[in-house]
Amino acid sequence: NHIDLTNHMHLPKKRRQYPLRFIVFPFLFTFFTVTVSFSWGSTGHKKINLKAVMHLPETMSDLKADSLFYRDHASDADGRKNYSDTALFQEAYRHYIDIDIYPNYQSLPHDLDSMIMLYGRSTVRNNGTLPWAIVLTFDSLVAQLSRGNIAKAESTMSDLGHYVGDAHQPLHCTKNYDGDETGNDGIHSRYESSMINSFQSSIIINWDSVQYIASPLDYAFEFIYHSNSLVDSILLADDYAKSVSGWNGAGSPPTSYYNALWAKTAQFTKEQFQNATVALASLWYSAWLNAQPALYDTINVYSVVNSITTHLDSSVVQSGSDTSYTFTPQTGYHVDSIYVDGIKVDSITSYTFYSISSNHTITVWYSINTYIITANASPYGTLIPSGAIVLPYNNSQTFIITPDSGYTVDNVLIDGLPVDSTSSYTFFNVQQNHSIVVVFKRISMLIRIPVTGKWNMISIPLEIPDNRKTTLFPTSTSQAFAFNGSYVPKDSLTHGAGFWLKFDTSESITLVGERIDDDTIEVKAGWNLIGSTVDTILTTCIIFLSTTIESPFFGYDNGYTQSDAIAPGKAYWVKVSDDGQLILKNCGK
Repeated sequence: NHIDLTNHMHLPKKRRQYPLRFIVFPFLFTFFTVTVSFSWGSTGHKKINLKAVMHLPETMSDLKADSLFYRDHASDADGRKNYSDTALFQEAYRHYIDIDIYPNYQSLPHDLDSMIMLYGRSTVRNNGTLPWAIVLTFDSLVAQLSRGNIAKAESTMSDLGHYVGDAHQPLHCTKNYDGDETGNDGIHSRYESSMINSFQSSIIINWDSVQYIASPLDYAFEFIYHSNSLVDSILLADDYAKSVSGWNGAGSPPTSYYNALWAKTAQFTKEQFQNATVALASLWYSAWLNAQPALYDTINVYSVVNSITTHLDSSVVQSGSDTSYTFTPQTGYHVDSIYVDGIKVDSITSYTFYSISSNHTITVWYSINTYIITANASPYGTLIPSGAIVLPYNNSQTFIITPDSGYTVDNVLIDGLPVDSTSSYTFFNVQQNHSIVVVFKRISMLIRIPVTGKWNMISIPLEIPDNRKTTLFPTSTSQAFAFNGSYVPKDSLTHGAGFWLKFDTSESITLVGERIDDDTIEVKAGWNLIGSTVDTILTTCIIFLSTTIESPFFGYDNGYTQSDAIAPGKAYWVKVSDDGQLILKNCGK
């Protein structure tokens, strides 16, 4: 029995179509619309296929030489889509996986038959078959290389590059692929095509090591999970870009929108392009190795450093003797695995052949060390990227710090120690685990409260460390009186409540503290004396919880006056029906 997810799917599963061009003739308007749904657009796919070649070892020189072919055929797979075909591996379903539609999706079985058994063939198909398409294409490539069919293999290498590129585009790894579920409609095209086309020159691919991929399916799921983890960052960046550019979603976004979108997404987008090229090269390389016939005799010793295979030794040994080998990685690398006669062994420091009576091979795989930067931020701001960031040895990572409106950076802790930086921080040439913690706080501000030489109804619209009456209002000639069914003298004044204070002369009192933008005030049935926030709040914006209003709001200035707004620093009477809460919030924000 499979689990039915039909009610949670977007059926039929056809990605949003984007018009490429409109051709207009005088007096006769004819629209030619070409629909596509490329991840990274044509520009991005070409870059990934072209640049992946740089990571390949020289032993693959014949295949490296045709880099322009992989570039020119990077999007051939898109041209084969047929949305009327409902076969499991029809092309249209190969380019995405809505992985977060599945329960506990980070623990999914990777095996396709298991997925179909759990969820049903149509559910798996409609939510995308991207990881299995990668493996299917990889297996085809191994077979073609084994047969020596290089022309067919290079076409398959181009297709594999397209699917790997799709898997590194976060919006191809989520059910909210176009932002429809979060009010970010149209983000797919804006992010993957328009933005990438504008900033493609900023995406630089650096040489990196490839690795042998023993399980291409597990490998594909790893980078799909990582891509999915970046979806929220893209949606938040879209919200931010709209807010700073003033674009409301109508018509074409202005240049300022794309500049802001790039500023928020550039770091992880460039990393995704880099990672896509390395992943693609690693899969190409692994397919090439899997296709090789047995070439070795005696004891052949191979070392794989930076994923470049080096034949270190070919030893002829006396029958019945023993021979030992030890393995020492270069700085920044570690022994990943040892294969003896094609079978993995447990030892990673040395290996001994005992009583040798036949030919053997031993291959040592070295992998680059990776380190984790744990990045966390308090509420009221963002740290991008955040979470557990994995970096290869000697790589660098920049973190962008952005407080929310009305807040500022209180502290940046690097490995538990404070640093001066408040807008960004870069870990250079990482060679150990690190942490970054950012704490935000309200911006301190100054507010002046005018008082008259008589009794005044006042309140405190700030968070102030020392809120004693003698500190806040040293010139007052009376105690501070709050109201709780009757007047109660208070030594300290807190926000949310109103107070009576008397002065001998008119003056302006200056207070300094952290701003209070909105406040929740507990009220009792009957009359209440309430406080204010830093904004002038219309009384129509005030929210009443578990109670209803039974009077207008009354301020005081030589007598009571009805008020339609709550002003900063003032206090007001209001009568309510029951015990409950009032929420002071500026509805204009």
